[in-house]
Amino acid sequence: MMSLILGIVLLVFAIGLVDKIFKPLDEEIISKNCWESVLFNAERRVPGIEAQTVAVKCPTKYITIHMQGSKQEYEESPSTENEPFKLPDIQFKDEDKKACEDSDDEDACIFRNVNKVMADEIVRCWNNFHRGQKRVFSLYKPDQTQCVVCSVILFDSEMVEEYGEIGPIGFQQPEDEHYSLDLYMRNNNNLKYTGEENYYKYSLDLVDEYFDLPYYDYSTNTEYAVVFAALNKERISGMTDNAWEIIKAAFTNYVPPEEEEGNFINTLHFIPNEEVPLTCDTWG
Repeated sequence: MMSLILGIVLLVFAIGLVDKIFKPLDEEIISKNCWESVLFNAERRVPGIEAQTVAVKCPTKYITIHMQGSKQEYEESPSTENEPFKLPDIQFKDEDKKACEDSDDEDACIFRNVNKVMADEIVRCWNNFHRGQKRVFSLYKPDQTQCVVCSVILFDSEMVEEYGEIGPIGFQQPEDEHYSLDLYMRNNNNLKYTGEENYYKYSLDLVDEYFDLPYYDYSTNTEYAVVFAALNKERISGMTDNAWEIIKAAFTNYVPPEEEEGNFINTLHFIPNEEVPLTCDTWG
């Protein structure tokens, strides 16, 4: 009987270990499939007739942030037959690897971890879409913007109750990267996605570089989305024709003029989720 119990315990442990090993690997497969689908979509697209032979396959990742960490789930996974796929939780820890609740400054620890979660999602999306250097999608109309929602990030009720009335977190302490997402992105990087470049520089699109640099911040009482968009000029408030031509000329460094169509530029957005329908005409 004792050997049977021991065998059951070992089996449960082994299943848990395999789950921890292969779930992160499954996320790598999802990102790899997304990256490759964007590449093949661009290479095998048929310009001029609104046709694509390879669809973009980039499922949305949903992240719920709580006081101790974050829960992550993809809307679908190749290994679960397109069912929702949960990833292991991320545990929030300070620089000494202590849980935030045991750190010297719990609030600073929590928000530095939140900043990393958000920064990682922003550059993961931009990396999967080849930093905007591929022409994707097939339908180009003067009045439409096409999008893919890479991530949706929200805070649980405890975070909203505790910090919701503060307003934008970085606005309160703009010179402290524990709180300011914008400063965190300027001072840190993720070798997996950005190499030696910081998050901020890596994630700049052409509209950012030539027209309007982004400022990153968030409030816990708002749900956010990381969005890749083929953005129509008419959706950019205040842009002159001259500025647009400069940006379009820069884009042809990536996409040869003979393959170009439509008045679009690939862009990256970190916006309240409720603004997705205002930014995008079609999205997935």
